[in-house]
Amino acid sequence: MLHKSLVPAGLSLLMLMGAVGCSTQNEQATPEADALSTTSQSQSESGPFAKPGFRVSLEDSRLWVLRGDQEKSEKHATLIGAGPQGMTVKAPDRETALAYLTQKPGVQVEIEDGRLWVLRDGQEKSEKHATLIGAGPMGMTVKALDRETALAYLAAREGFRTDIEDGRLWVLKGDQEKSEKHATLIGAGPQDMTIKALDRETVLEYLGSKPGFRVTLEDNRLWVLRPGQKMSEKHVTLIGEGPQGVSLKALDMDTLQAYQGTTVY
Repeated sequence: MLHKSLVPAGLSLLMLMGAVGCSTQNEQATPEADALSTTSQSQSESGPFAKPGFRVSLEDSRLWVLRGDQEKSEKHATLIGAGPQGMTVKAPDRETALAYLTQKPGVQVEIEDGRLWVLRDGQEKSEKHATLIGAGPMGMTVKALDRETALAYLAAREGFRTDIEDGRLWVLKGDQEKSEKHATLIGAGPQDMTIKALDRETVLEYLGSKPGFRVTLEDNRLWVLRPGQKMSEKHVTLIGEGPQGVSLKALDMDTLQAYQGTTVY
């Protein structure tokens, strides 16, 4: 069983380690940094923020989301800090912004009366359904034909395969397969589900994953990287601020602040 590290609150400090450790300055130019420093980016259906059926573009470090024949307009909906990397999301209407944020592979999502319906292929809405109040993005209530479908939706994260078995959440990555020998973290999953994985590293990387970032566990510390970035000896560290009390490392403080401000849906 995994246990949460006990880290005194006073140790949650930014450590600066100079040339052999950390620095508040990021001297590595990255594609992501270049994109964010540009006032306006062309609309794209590819890239780190792309999702099927949507055109996205960066404008003044905010993420515009469009679908169909929609175009940008001075009259639009804005969801502050709701997007990947904690970016503000702008769209012609709130429904488009929420449709973008709630989309996940393998299911159909539909917003109805402010609630999020989640359906697997071939399923249709029914008066008989499961409801998870306030569990979805932006605090929306999630509705599905059964509780397992709703939980599977909440548990899905990019880069991982998830499966609910006997009320517990199995988390796998790459070519991993379930095994009797595994790590267990009680109550750490969506709706307090117990998480099972082949090793502690997989569990912590799953818990630390957030939209717009890559996370990698190294020496029991969680590296947080934007697309295009690589680990470096020159970095910043936040002690005990990650999942289960692990430390967070990144090339600069801006990345860590954006990471901490990003919501997991």
